[in-house]
Amino acid sequence: MARYNMVLMGKTGVGKSTLGNYLFGNNEFKTGVGKPVTSNGFHALEFDLQGLPVTVFDSWGIEANKADQWLRELNKELEKRSTKSDPMNWFHSVFYCVQASGHRIEDFEIKIMDKFIKENYKVTVIFTKSDNVNDDELDDLKKALSNEFGNKVDCIEVCSEEKTRRDGSVSKAFGKKELVDNIFANFWNSISLRLPQRCINIMQNEVEKFHKKQLNIIKKEAGYFNGSGLSSQIKNESKDFFDNITKGFLVVDEVNKTLKMYNLFGNKINTLSVNNYNNPFLDNITFESRNWWWYFPTNLISLAIWGREDTEKKLSKNIETICNEMNSNIGKMLPNIKKMIAGLKPG
Repeated sequence: MARYNMVLMGKTGVGKSTLGNYLFGNNEFKTGVGKPVTSNGFHALEFDLQGLPVTVFDSWGIEANKADQWLRELNKELEKRSTKSDPMNWFHSVFYCVQASGHRIEDFEIKIMDKFIKENYKVTVIFTKSDNVNDDELDDLKKALSNEFGNKVDCIEVCSEEKTRRDGSVSKAFGKKELVDNIFANFWNSISLRLPQRCINIMQNEVEKFHKKQLNIIKKEAGYFNGSGLSSQIKNESKDFFDNITKGFLVVDEVNKTLKMYNLFGNKINTLSVNNYNNPFLDNITFESRNWWWYFPTNLISLAIWGREDTEKKLSKNIETICNEMNSNIGKMLPNIKKMIAGLKPG
C-alpha cells in the first residue's frame, strides 16, 4: 500500500518529538530534556493522519559537534530516495524544526536544508515553542531563511503543548491545522519539483538498455562481410528508437502513474478544504513531434568497415556515440517537461 512519507529533523532539544506527538495525537515519539532521545539514523514510524497512511522518518537529534556524521547519514537516505527511484519512495514532506526562542539558525542547519533543496524538495521550517517569542523575533528568523533560500522554504509557527507559565498565564497549543494543510500541499510540491528529472532518468535508462542490446547484437553478428548490413540495421533501429522516445510516451505514462498516487492520497484527506483531485489530467495529452525532435545523428555510423575486429570495434564506438547524443538531447527536454508538469497543478 502506498504511504505518505514525511521526514522530521532538528537539533537536539528543539521539541521535535513533542511536535510529533502533537501532530499525531499519541506518545510514539520519545521525549527528553536537552539530550538525544532517538538513536542514529532515520527511524520509520507508521501513523494514520485523518485517514492518510503516513510513515514518519524520525531522525536522531542533530548536534553541532556531530554534524558531519549526521550529514553522512542524510546522504545515504537521500541516495535511496533519488529521482531514479519510484515517487512512492520519495519524501513527500520535509520538516525541519528550529526552536524559535533560540533566535538563530546555525550554518550546518542551512547546509542540511540546502541539501534537500538541491534534491528538488520543498522544505518546511517549523518554529517550535513559538509561544516564547514575539512577532519581531519570528520575523527575524524568517528573514534569515528568505535571504538564504528565497521562497524555497515554507515557515510554520507551532506550540506543541499547553503549559502554565510561572506567572500563571496559560500557553495554548497551536499550529496543527497549518501543519496538516502543509503536509498535503507539500506532496504536490514534492512530485511536481522532482518528477521532471524522474522522467529524464526513465528515458535515459531506456537508452542504456538500448545501448546494451545493440552491443550484444554487434558482438554476436559482426563479421568480415556483414559490416555494412549490420551498420544499416543499427542506424535504422537507433532512429526508430529515438523517434519513439521523443514522442514522450514514457513521460506521459510516468506522470499519469504518479498523479494516480497523488489522487489516492488526496482522496484520503477529506478534512482539508481542497478541490476534487480525480481529474484525468493526462488522459488525452499528446506530444507533437516537432516540439520534441532533435536531429538524429545517422551520419555517425560509417558503412566503410572491414574485418571482424575492426567492424565490432567501430560499430561499438559508434553506437556509444549515438547513445551519448540521445542522452544529451533527452536532457534538453527538461524545460518542456517542467513546463508541462507545472501546468498540471490541480485546484
